[in-house]
Amino acid sequence: PELWILAIDIELRTNNRKIAENILAKALQDCPNSGLLWAKAIEVENRPQKKARSVDALKRNDNDPYVIVAVANLVWMDGKPDKAR
Repeated sequence: PELWILAIDIELRTNNRKIAENILAKALQDCPNSGLLWAKAIEVENRPQKKARSVDALKRNDNDPYVIVAVANLVWMDGKPDKAR
C-alpha cells in the first residue's frame, strides 16, 4: 500500500488527477482491505462524493486508524468538531 500511495502522490503533485484516480482504483483492487489506501481515497475524492467514499471505507475497515482519522477529518471540515472527536 505504501508504494501505491507514493505513486498516487507523485501524480497529484504533477496535477495529473485523472491518472492518480486510476492508480488509486487499481490499488484498491490490489489491496482492498488497506486502511491507508481507503484514507487516501477519501482525501482524493471530490467534495460531494467524500461522504459516500467514507461510508464505503468504514464498511471495509471499521477499526482501521487511518480510516477513522480520515472520516474524523471530514466531519471536522464540515464544522462538527464534537462529532469528529
